Amino acid sequence: MQRVRDDLADDFSWDTVYADKRTINMVRNLLVSIAPYFGNLNKRIEWMLPIINSHLTPVDENNPVVEWQMTGAMLMRVIFTMYGNLWAMLDDDMERLHLTKTYGADIIDVLSSLKSTLVPDEE
Repeated sequence: MQRVRDDLADDFSWDTVYADKRTINMVRNLLVSIAPYFGNLNKRIEWMLPIINSHLTPVDENNPVVEWQMTGAMLMRVIFTMYGNLWAMLDDDMERLHLTKTYGADIIDVLSSLKSTLVPDEE
């Protein structure tokens, strides 16, 4: 983010950061590196939910969302959203080949397995 900010100075915006190739590659590398930890998705969700829910910002007691907590289904949707672009790349032969060359076949198997856990078969 700082590099993008330095490059753009007064034209800086978060949209620019999110669209920057460096950011995209950094996020992709991060997602690939943590993907193996989602091998047992239910175990990971059971571990993550208490951490997330115990760090929610307090809201006024009159706020209608005062009792809101993240659920397992919500967290699965977050994970689905995080990996959506990578999974789209797996569906494209050239992109899949690029990912395989960059990260190795084992990680492609991990990503594919995670996808099959979260994405219902499309028949």
